[in-house]
Amino acid sequence: MKKAKILLLEDDLNLNETIKEYLEDEGFEVDAAYDSDEAFEKIYENSYDILLLGVMVPGENGGKGATLVLERQRMTVMSK
Repeated sequence: MKKAKILLLEDDLNLNETIKEYLEDEGFEVDAAYDSDEAFEKIYENSYDILLLGVMVPGENGGKGATLVLERQRMTVMSK
């Protein structure tokens, strides 16, 4: 079975690494980004099944970023 591919956007280095390691241990393939510019670059170069976007990150925040992603890929956005 194909692993789901996740893009993780979180600017806190420790939190980013912790989440990434946990998800990889659970069998997901994870690309990590630390700011919105890096995340958007990865989005345009790759296809993801799931996006985990921090809300307050350098550059565009996760909410605005999700809107931009929808222009690129068909995805469901879940927000709190």
